[in-house]
Amino acid sequence: MAKTPKTTTAPTGSIAPFGLRMLPELRDRVEESAKESGRSMNAEIVERLSRSYQSDDTIRLLRGNIELLRTLANFITLRHNHPEVMAPMEGAMLKMARAVQATEDESKLRTAIEPSMREYTAGLEAFLDRVNEMLGPGWAKELPESSRKPKPKP
Repeated sequence: MAKTPKTTTAPTGSIAPFGLRMLPELRDRVEESAKESGRSMNAEIVERLSRSYQSDDTIRLLRGNIELLRTLANFITLRHNHPEVMAPMEGAMLKMARAVQATEDESKLRTAIEPSMREYTAGLEAFLDRVNEMLGPGWAKELPESSRKPKPKP
């Protein structure tokens, strides 16, 4: 049973026509999908093309969220292993967490957390500067390769 046809958001007269060539097999699939959804072939193509852009936006948001989760995971791990070092950066992480909670529109999340992310990064850089002062530049080069990689917890 065909669904009720959906209407377009813009009047048809305001949309410029666009010629499209496609393989017969693809045309058959579009025609079949259009019938199932109760849309014209043109409306079906426009709907599917629109959804593909929404998917692109979703993927970008997820990548940004993954970056945020990695930052949080790194902080938690470092805070657990080196509480004395990471304590000064806890404020920046709390600000970041509050910004995430207060931002309902995910497309604005990166902008919302940017100041606290900069503060956190500056704290890490200051910590590394202190380590370099104490141990001298190039200290990490002298470590064996195996000690540079984080060891998994049992």
